[in-house]
Amino acid sequence: MSRQALKDELDNPDFDAQEEIDNNLELNRDILKSVAIENTEIKDKPQDKVVQQTALFLDGYEGYFDQHKQREKISTTPFSRAPPIDHAALVELNQVQPRGLEHIQQTLSQKYSSYFNQWALEIEQGFNLLFYGIGSKRELITDFVKFWDPEAAVVVANGYNTALSLKEIINTCVSCVVPEEVSSEWLRQPSERVILLTEYLEQNKISLVLVIHNIDGQALRDAKSREFLCRIVASSSVSLVASVDHFNAPALWTAEQVSQLNFVWHNVTNYKLYRTETAYMDLLSLGKSRAAVGANSVKYVLSSLTQNARSLYQSLIMQQYERMCEQNCGQNTIGTVFHGVDLQSFYQLCVESFIVSNEQNFKVMLSEFLEHKMAVRAKNKSGKEVVFVPYTLDDLEHLVSDT
Repeated sequence: MSRQALKDELDNPDFDAQEEIDNNLELNRDILKSVAIENTEIKDKPQDKVVQQTALFLDGYEGYFDQHKQREKISTTPFSRAPPIDHAALVELNQVQPRGLEHIQQTLSQKYSSYFNQWALEIEQGFNLLFYGIGSKRELITDFVKFWDPEAAVVVANGYNTALSLKEIINTCVSCVVPEEVSSEWLRQPSERVILLTEYLEQNKISLVLVIHNIDGQALRDAKSREFLCRIVASSSVSLVASVDHFNAPALWTAEQVSQLNFVWHNVTNYKLYRTETAYMDLLSLGKSRAAVGANSVKYVLSSLTQNARSLYQSLIMQQYERMCEQNCGQNTIGTVFHGVDLQSFYQLCVESFIVSNEQNFKVMLSEFLEHKMAVRAKNKSGKEVVFVPYTLDDLEHLVSDT
């Protein structure tokens, strides 16, 4: 139909548009019915709630907010709940030499040995050496110091030993180069001994080599240790040869301390096992909070306490162990406030068992475990104070049998 004919037909007063549409409209009977989104019951296992499934907007800003409005599901089986490995098995596995590394280690050792002359020249020019890289560097540093000056006065400090103290390093340096009749008249304060030591070395033209394995170790990370080490190394009579293994070791020192240390950094990656370094630490506690005492270390803490304090902790463990067993907790379930023992009831139990004689004595004993994070004091939903042990049910079983 042409445009003019259509116009003439529309201008006709007898034309019925609705009737024309009804006569010419043909419906497609093959169209499929649209499926409406139905309410579906989805059970969330942890909360066992029924939620309604809804469609998501995928385009525009509605899609952004709609897709980010729900929380991501967190795993209920974290790595921290994995069954603990036995300490003896861990040590045995840690001593296993990976295959194919023997030739690489030998090649790298020969390569670094050829640098000894260069490193010796750097020390003679007033620089200090700091070695980093993957692998134990103890043997390499020892060989270099022997090569450089076999007759030099050398003091070796193992920073990976947590029992190491700054006072021990200073006293060892003094006893190594200063006669006893001279040092006996010196003051005992570390600050005074450092000043007198550096003055004595410069006056008598004595050279001292200070070797520190793992200068970034836990024992030497505090500000006081770093400050006094910088004072010692600032003397022209003292040469420092040290190693680091922590990735963030450069962040230990300030700009002024870096200037005093005057390090030349050398990458000596050799892939050797940290056999000696790891012998001074609890490998099972790696990655865990250092503020808390691990379940394997509880017996060492209890051995230093009185019999009544040990009995109090054993009673707390037994009470919580029974509660967790009644609730059918798994072996890897960690004790929480829901498994806690009512504090007032626990105090009455200790009094009846003749563990404590009064409330003050009870608080003193309990505070010892609270400070070591071997116990936690909190309030439950009803507002009552409870105390619980933050260890797994499997750990509690071992503690019950050991204590």
